[in-house]
Amino acid sequence: RDGAGMQVFACQEATISDEFHENYLAVSLGEVMAFYALEQAPRSGLVVSFEGGSRCSNGQSRSLNITMLCDRSAGHGEPALYPGSEVEFEKCRYHLLWRSQFACPLCTEEDMQAIPGECSLTGKRPVNMAWNEPKVCHGGEPLPPVRLEDCVAVVLDKTKVAIIVLASSAVFLLLCLALIFLYVRNRKIYREYSVLKEQNEADMELERYTLDEEE
Repeated sequence: RDGAGMQVFACQEATISDEFHENYLAVSLGEVMAFYALEQAPRSGLVVSFEGGSRCSNGQSRSLNITMLCDRSAGHGEPALYPGSEVEFEKCRYHLLWRSQFACPLCTEEDMQAIPGECSLTGKRPVNMAWNEPKVCHGGEPLPPVRLEDCVAVVLDKTKVAIIVLASSAVFLLLCLALIFLYVRNRKIYREYSVLKEQNEADMELERYTLDEEE
């Protein structure tokens, strides 16, 4: 009830035997119950608090806190001791741990995600709703059915595709022809350069031979 207290009862089995009924007496661990969200992770669970129980020998009223943790795999679950801890962690104050799917928040649209499909030629596409992973909710709103939404279908014109292919092929052919032309021209220039170089070397050799004879 939005954190407001409500009258309930939680009992503890006492060790004092009831001689008349041959069973055990019970003491109250609280008559007022309240709910509190976990401070650091509100969607991970809650604390169920029982206050105003029977008085202890020290005059303090007994109380019980049950920390309920969201665990979808636990089903209903059941209260258990904290690992390595006693149920009475302080004098007349008790605490328990309860893992349960019912400690999870109710499912809402915030726990869902839209997964769009492919756009059809009619300009429509399906949108499926799925739970966010990992799913940390229970009950609440179910997944809505598949819906259709408008979209823009990408349709390729065969004529335009053919034109693009032909244009690309023509550009590729021109590049190949340009490379062949450059290759042939460079080879021709290289041959002319080689002939001039050989002639120059021959002239220089002849000139050295003439000078040697004159000396």
